[in-house]
This record gives sequence, structure tokens and C-alpha cells, in this order.
Amino acid sequence: MRIDCHSVLQALSGVDEYAQLVVPVYQRSYSWGPSQCAELWDDLKRVQVSYLKNPYGYIAHFFGSVVITHVPTPRGEHYVIDGQQRLLTVTLLIKAAIDYVSSSRREQKILGTEKNIDSLREDFLYKVLDGEPCRLRMRPNRNDLQCYLDVLLNKAKEQQNHFLENYQWFYQHMGELFEVDGFSLAGLKSCLTHFQVAQMRLENGDDAQRIFESINATGLHLTASDKVRNFVLMDLEPAMQKAMWEQYWRSIEMDTTEIDRAGISSMDAFLRMFLIMKLKRKVNKGSLYDEFKAWWNKQIDFGYHNAQKPGDSGVKGQFRELADYAEIYGYFVHNRLPQGVPPEAKRVLDRLIRLKDLQVESIFLMPAYAYLRAHNQLDQLAPLLETMESYTLRAMVAGQSSNVLTALYINLPRSIAKCMEETQASYLQAYQHQLIGGAQRLRFVSDEYFEKALHDLNLYNSKLRKYFLSMLLNGKKLEGESFASIYDRMGSQQAGEAYTIEHVMPQKLNNLWKQDLGPNWNRVHEQLVNCLGNLTLTAYNRELSNAPFSEKQKLLANSPLPINAFFKNLSRWGEEEINQRISELVQQAMRLWPYPQLGPMTPYSYDEDVTASELKDFTETVIKAFTLCGQRTECPEGAWVQFMTEFLSRLPALRTNALQLLADYKATRISRIPGKLRAPKELPGGFWCGPQQSANDHVKFAKDCLRFLDIPLDELILHIHVDKNNNQSDSNNSQEEE
Repeated sequence: MRIDCHSVLQALSGVDEYAQLVVPVYQRSYSWGPSQCAELWDDLKRVQVSYLKNPYGYIAHFFGSVVITHVPTPRGEHYVIDGQQRLLTVTLLIKAAIDYVSSSRREQKILGTEKNIDSLREDFLYKVLDGEPCRLRMRPNRNDLQCYLDVLLNKAKEQQNHFLENYQWFYQHMGELFEVDGFSLAGLKSCLTHFQVAQMRLENGDDAQRIFESINATGLHLTASDKVRNFVLMDLEPAMQKAMWEQYWRSIEMDTTEIDRAGISSMDAFLRMFLIMKLKRKVNKGSLYDEFKAWWNKQIDFGYHNAQKPGDSGVKGQFRELADYAEIYGYFVHNRLPQGVPPEAKRVLDRLIRLKDLQVESIFLMPAYAYLRAHNQLDQLAPLLETMESYTLRAMVAGQSSNVLTALYINLPRSIAKCMEETQASYLQAYQHQLIGGAQRLRFVSDEYFEKALHDLNLYNSKLRKYFLSMLLNGKKLEGESFASIYDRMGSQQAGEAYTIEHVMPQKLNNLWKQDLGPNWNRVHEQLVNCLGNLTLTAYNRELSNAPFSEKQKLLANSPLPINAFFKNLSRWGEEEINQRISELVQQAMRLWPYPQLGPMTPYSYDEDVTASELKDFTETVIKAFTLCGQRTECPEGAWVQFMTEFLSRLPALRTNALQLLADYKATRISRIPGKLRAPKELPGGFWCGPQQSANDHVKFAKDCLRFLDIPLDELILHIHVDKNNNQSDSNNSQEEE
């Protein structure tokens, strides 16, 4: 690698007049905006002030680093590994300056000693042959090329793109240089020669990816997906690089971009969910790139390939798999189910995606859809999504924590596969069975607890209110106004089109309402004003306001909306009526979001090997044996307490003084004094350990010990027996307590 200090103009002009700087396909698109232009402009003005004071000894400005391949391609192309943002932005600055000077009445004065604008254009923008541009000095990647060309050739339309936006920003500020400060084009060029870059030219054999990662350049922060794109494409041969980008990576970026929200990309989120799905454990956002790189390299090292066509290489198979899951991810997260999927599935997804963001759910939905598609069972997709809708809504109403969902969706595909293997269940039945009979904190909320939670729900102040009331208005019916239309009209600002949420008993009580509610008006109002029974939908909220119920009843009784049918024969509105309406709407909610009704299923059990790094609920399991650092130890009694004593007994062979270190670290768990522990179990060397509360506690403590002793979690493999023959009759008894 050769490192030289050059001006940014020298970096742009290349090694000879025919050289071209090319941004490879794996580089992110041009993304600098006006804020970066303003920062560059401030630096330019600072250099300009110094120049005006002393043209022969003015200051320089360090403009960051530029990494360029040293050996050109046969076409004279040098690839820009890093620095494309600043280089392209300088070309836009030069373009704006040339255009401003060309259109100015004081052109000759502004030119200064730079007499030939054409030579400036050819040196830094493009060559001209027979009056036509023939070779760009710098060529952006394929996504950006046309927008960039349109700006350079004055063909840009008034569409938002960073090239046009930044060019216009510079053009609007050129008067500060040329008119106010009396600067010349030659002076501007001279100032840019004082914008210094550390230009690194890579020889064959240099590790471009490692160099790229090590550079801490100024500018916009690279996202994890930017780094991943560079990593997976950079080391490929140019032809392969181009093919992988065109066939797979471009579609990956499109499928993970939310078109309806100004092109917001969820690429980072997709990569994280994909990696969680593959690794079957949590992946932190901050370590996403490192985790992905390690996973990708591991597939290469082990000769992994997912070749769906003859002749696919390992790398091509990995790109194909990534693209396939990105497409499925877009189906659900961005509501883009393809043609051929039953229409009912699209309707359910339309509701579900308004209920919550489906990022975490995509960990399960990606492999679930892939399975159903591969087995021609997409007819199960709609009921599967309906089950997910009911499960999610009930959990949200009951206030269950969403932090546990990742563990649920990581393990679901494997649990479903086991259930189908051991029983005659369909994929849908196995899915429903897992939600009903899984770990207690993840189980489907029971009818009894759902009903109680609905009675207590402060719906008006809940983020569920639009979704909930839209469903109550039209439910899952096909006739009448669609759910999406109702949902979108709730909050519309267009007169005559909006549905508004009406408090039948108003939020602020006047004396007449207090009189109607009776002596307990304060308690009734405080407890019930925002509850399900006191809320409805109307198209005339302003007319109702806090009018007495006798006036509201006339309007509500004549409402065409089914949700207001309850008010037709009422003469008063108080605690009894509100509770009665709650009960009626709760029954409707039970039908809209039902608890799965499963037929008899054959109970099953199976053996499984689990590494300590995997997320797993060990309830309803027995331990048969474990393997620690390659040595297998049997646990014939099948008790987790036996596992713990055997596990701790093996540690001294791996780490000197391991038990003493752990006794100092976990004095309440391991000690030389058995009297300090409850029901102590003897260990080697005069140590004792106390029992854990459950199977999960045993595994958690074992993992804590491994981390403390700096032993990789994957070195512990648990050979367990899973028993699903347990009695689930009390599955919901303690939900309220939990």
C-alpha cells in the first residue's frame, strides 16, 4: 500500500488524463446532504480568508482519506474503496462554480487567471469528444449514475436526489465567493489545492476490506448494512461482483426498503432478524456487523452452499438464500404479499401490520412462509396470521412483556418441526399447540384473563385504540367498509370523511352530567370514562361534545355504524349501562380474537442436543448427559441437580482453582462451609454447592460459571429429553399472578 499526501484535485485528476475513478457496486449510494455541504463550505471559506490575507503562504485543510486501487483495469479504471462521498461532492462544487461563472455578467473578472472553463471541466468532470461528453472523470455506482449524469449535463429534473440538492446548494452560495468577497475561479481552484487528502493506493494483495474497516474518516456514519455490503462483495472478482450485485444484492435492498415511507430502509433490521433466525440466539445491534461477518465466513469455511440451481457456488448459494429471505421479509414487514397468496391472508396481514411492527415476528414468519411455500400449503397462511393476530392482541391487552418474544420466535420453527414429526399435526396445528402449551410467560392469554383485562383496559389512552375500534366497527367481514379504510379515516383531517372517537360520558363533566350519574359521579367518571364501554365511533364529534345523554342518544341511535346499535333503546347512561356495554363488546372481542380450539393431539416427547449458547426453555425436560469441552458425562438419574454437581466437578480439570474462584465469585452458591448453603451437595476438594430453583436456573448458573472462567458457551452441550406429555390444565391459572 502506498500512502501519499495529495490535494483533492490531484486525487480527482488521477494518474493520467485518461484515468477514471469508479465507485464499485458494493459501495453505498451517494448520501451526503446539505449539512455536509455546509461543513465543506465553512472549511473552504476558512481557507479562502487565509488565501486573501496571504496568497503565497495560506493554510491547508485536511479533507480526510481516500483509498484507491493503484493498478488500473484494462479500461483504465481505478476503484474508489473509500472517499467517494467527498470526491463526488467536490465535483458538484466545481460544477456549480463553472455554471455560476458561465452565467455571470462579470465572467472575465471572475475567471481570474483561469481563462479556459472547458479545461477545468475536462480535468475534473468529463472529457468531451466532438462536442459530446465521452468519459466521466469520476463514475458513481449504478444506482447513482443517471442522477449524477443529469446534473453534470444540466438535464436534471426537479426530483429529490442528493446530487441535484447539493449542486443547487452550492450554486446558491457561489455569490458569497465571487460577488461579495471578490473571489475568482482561479482563486477557488487554488484553495481546493489546499484541501489535502491522505491518498492510499492499494497494490494487488492488499486487504481492501480490512483497510476500509480501519479508516475513521469524517462524513456520514456507515450503517451495519453498508459494511456488510462491502464485506460480501469487495473480495469477489469484478465480473462476479457485478453479477452478485445485479442478481441478488440490488433486490435485497429493494425488498427491505419501505416505499411508502420516503424510501426508508430497514436493511439493518432485516440482517439482524435473519442472523437471529440462523444463529438461534439474540444478536445486539451494536455487534451486528461483526456477528454477520463471523457467520458468513463460517459458512465459507465449512463449504456451505444453498445451491438451488446446478452449478451454484457456495457464495452464490449464500447470496441466493439471503435474497430469498429478504423477499419474504418484505412480504410481511412492508405488507407486500405476492400474487398467488390467498386474498384472505392479505386482509389479515393488513390488520396485523397496523397492530404492531412485525420485525421480531419476522424471525418466525420467514422460515414459516418458506416451509408453507415449499410444501404447497399457503392455504394455511391466513389462519396462521389470524392466530398470530389473536395471540398478539391478547398479549398486548394483558400487558405481557414484549421482551420475551425473541426467544419465542427463535425456537418456534424447531418446536413446530418436532411436533409435526411426532404427531399427525399440520403446520398450523403445531404452531397453535406451541403457543398454547409453551413456556408459561409466553402462552396464549386465556379467555378468562383476556376478559378481565378488557374490563380493566384504559382503551382511550392505549396505542391499541384505533386498531381495536376499527375491528369492532367492521370486524373481519368482507362486506361494507374495509378495515384499512376505517383505520385510515380515524384521524383524517378531511371534513366529512373522518371517524372520531367519542366519549359517551364526556371527559369533562358539567353539572347536568354529575346529576345524572348520581352521588358517586366522581368514582364512576374516574374508573369508566376511558374504558371500552364508554367509547364509540362517530362522524360528528364536535356536535356531541359534552352534550347531555338525551341529545347524544338521538344522534347515536340514528347512526348507521353497527358499533352504535347498543344506544337505540337507552334512556340514561351510567355505571350499569357502561358495564353492560363492556360485557357486550367483550363477547364480540372474544369472537374477533379467539383462543385456538385444537382437536385431540397425540402427546409426544423427543431427545435433543442444545449448546449453552442457544436460547431454550428447559421446563418439562430431563438431563440425560452433557458434553463439556469434548468430554461426555452421563446423568443417569435425569435430575438437573445431578447435572450441576457433575458439571462443577468437571471444571477443576479445565481451570486451576476453578472452584475456589467460583466460591469467591458466587459465595451464596459455592462454599467450603456447607452450613452456609441450603441442602448442600458435595463437590471435589472440600467444596459444596447449593441447589437451584429450576432447570432453567441450573443452566443459567452453568452459563454464568463458563463466562466467569472464560470458557466459550458452545463448549457445553446439553443432551436432554423433552417431555410434552405434561398436564396443561393449569396453563392459565397463574397468569394474573405473573
